[in-house]
Amino acid sequence: MLTKQTNKHWSLFFFLAICSLLRAEDFKSKTIDNITSNRILSIARDSTGYVWLGTDEGLNKYDGLKTTNYRSNIFDVSTLSSNRIWDIFVDRDNRVWILNDRGVDLYNRKENKFVRFPSKSRPLHLLNKKDSLFVTTRQHGLLVIDKNTAEETSFSFDPLDPMSISSSRFSTEQTTPITKDKGSIWVGTTNGLNIINLQTKSAKRHYREKSEHVESDTILVTYKIQNGLLIGTSAGLVLYNKTTNKTKKIAEEKTNNIAPIRETSGAVILGNKKTLLEKNLESFQNFGRI
Repeated sequence: MLTKQTNKHWSLFFFLAICSLLRAEDFKSKTIDNITSNRILSIARDSTGYVWLGTDEGLNKYDGLKTTNYRSNIFDVSTLSSNRIWDIFVDRDNRVWILNDRGVDLYNRKENKFVRFPSKSRPLHLLNKKDSLFVTTRQHGLLVIDKNTAEETSFSFDPLDPMSISSSRFSTEQTTPITKDKGSIWVGTTNGLNIINLQTKSAKRHYREKSEHVESDTILVTYKIQNGLLIGTSAGLVLYNKTTNKTKKIAEEKTNNIAPIRETSGAVILGNKKTLLEKNLESFQNFGRI
């Protein structure tokens, strides 16, 4: 069930998304009829002009005049995996990916059907890098989908395999727990940080008690910078320098978000305390809260 705060969030998100889909001089109120539910959880627009609306009771495709509804059917595997649509992503090839309670679905535009990629538990975060989608799940680890071959690879915790990731659990409190780094991917879970070699499919774990990479095992955000990585946790922020293989603690406060604010200076704002930092590794300093 969505909280009041979540409802407010999506109402604002929907408003801003609609604003971005229309030119300023064309902005006007628009009522879209025949949608599966008034509780809109996600929205996207593809390059052909269709607006996709995800609700708690199905998916909708709006062409400006009429709405086409899509719902799950347990007897038809070419339908949606689930009706609760948490996120909609359109990639550079105009493929529409749907995140719902049971996995990731790819819309087959030619046949007007869906291809299912089950994830066993709800997908939470999506990272798109070239030909791959990286999707975290609430309880069943990381799902990697090859967009060209439709091949699936899963990474989850195995107590008998020291090369598996540290935990299979992710949470909505995390913002960007996965970051691609050439042939590897950094994966922050609710119990430890991992770097996965995508060729060997093996992981190296980093726990607070055994590694300087993290201040807490609850990894909330990862952010790649030149020659390094920023790692935000519930107990502070750490900078990892790949060149020197050294770490430096940057902030004591809980850090759950990192976002660039200006390309020229490379400054970023970190977490709820809004700590302004310089991006250059050689002169990475804390300029204080703003």
